[in-house]
Amino acid sequence: MRYNVRGKQTTITPALQEYVERKIGPIEEWFGVEKREAAQAHVLLSVEGQGAVHRAEVTIALPGVELRAEVKGGDMYAAIDEVVEKLERQVRRHKTKLDRALRHRGGLRQAVQAAADAAFADVATADPADEAAAPFPIRRTKRLDLKPIDVEEAILQMNLLDHQFYMFLNRETNDTELVYRRNDGTYGWLTR
Repeated sequence: MRYNVRGKQTTITPALQEYVERKIGPIEEWFGVEKREAAQAHVLLSVEGQGAVHRAEVTIALPGVELRAEVKGGDMYAAIDEVVEKLERQVRRHKTKLDRALRHRGGLRQAVQAAADAAFADVATADPADEAAAPFPIRRTKRLDLKPIDVEEAILQMNLLDHQFYMFLNRETNDTELVYRRNDGTYGWLTR
């Protein structure tokens, strides 16, 4: 796994870099060798409010899957420990669901390999000077390369990412659609 550790209002020391890599490393063991080599861990460590709040944000991009967690705490090392625990819970909770859902389609390995070329990246970040003039300031833009999946797979991916919604290309209709989590714990599906 490749690591990209950045600091915001804090300096990333070699000891902190080594600690992050040592703590996140075991998460790799949940995935096969092929995915480990392609995986990237983006870590943002920041200090807010005169050093009172330490934030650790980790995004692990694997072929076809993205894991993300964020924690705020009083100590940077404790925040890192807690964010890793959160990521491990996500992996454990959803790996079995994904295995079961994709087993009848030729296995998880084949499905992940097919999705490996689907990439998304941050395209732009708005200029702070332009934000004041814009009536609806856009802070971030993401570009998505959508692969055809069905609704159940989209819900599994949304839960794995711990997002409130997930946009996907419906395998049956070839339309761009959206699933979302409702306040009562059920799911919604936007289609045309």
